[in-house]
Amino acid sequence: MIGLSLCFILFWYLPLKQTFDYMMANQSGTFKISGETGEIIKNNIRDIFFNNVNSVYSSAFCICFLTGFLIFFFLKRIEFRTIFTCSVLWFLLETHKLTMGYLPTRYLISFYFSMGLLISVVISELIFYPIFLKKNGLVKAISFFIFMLLFYQNITTLYSTYRQRTFVIKEANTYIAKYLYNQPIIGAWAPTLCWDCKARTLPVWNNFLNYKNPIQEYKPRIIISEVDETDSEKAYLANGIILSEEADSVKKYHIGSWDVNLYWIKPEK
Repeated sequence: MIGLSLCFILFWYLPLKQTFDYMMANQSGTFKISGETGEIIKNNIRDIFFNNVNSVYSSAFCICFLTGFLIFFFLKRIEFRTIFTCSVLWFLLETHKLTMGYLPTRYLISFYFSMGLLISVVISELIFYPIFLKKNGLVKAISFFIFMLLFYQNITTLYSTYRQRTFVIKEANTYIAKYLYNQPIIGAWAPTLCWDCKARTLPVWNNFLNYKNPIQEYKPRIIISEVDETDSEKAYLANGIILSEEADSVKKYHIGSWDVNLYWIKPEK
């Protein structure tokens, strides 16, 4: 760990210190303690962990969390105590994310994994080791039911996700790749929708990156933006730019939950 830390500091952080500090200071996901922290935590628990998709998983976790402590204190099996302690510590390490006002799904992957590890540890202990001798059969049956319930939910969710796939991003990439560009394509969506073309792409975020007079500065052929400019935090409007007025045509896509427009910018006269 010390060696890896030194390599990170010497060969990554120090040579790129200015850029690294700038990126870290402008993270979209940050956590802090304030008067609103309690409300943020409550909303995250309700909206993320007890929504229609995750309520079964989160409920199973709560049951296993409490059951695990009962096993920990009443059963002195060192193997269980060790791995249960590790899983609880990992989960506690993840809980700081609940204080984030903006909590994207990618930040939750390790959170879900820590919960899954704890569930697996407790259920396997209940199924494979005789803990409650008098009611061991009932305990095993309930544990196996929880396991099958989670397994069923995972399978059905994966299948549903597979069936609901769309290919809009692929369609947009194919459309943009038809043309040759001597000018860049800008916008927060640009790197995603320009995989197959050779144009230079530049993301735009207000008060952070490439946001000062982007049309005059970069002379783009296409600007890709959500209709309400939420993706760039209204970087164009902040510069007095009305994208619909700057474009000679607009190509529209609906990607997931977002309406994204490709604005073909009028060539300079």
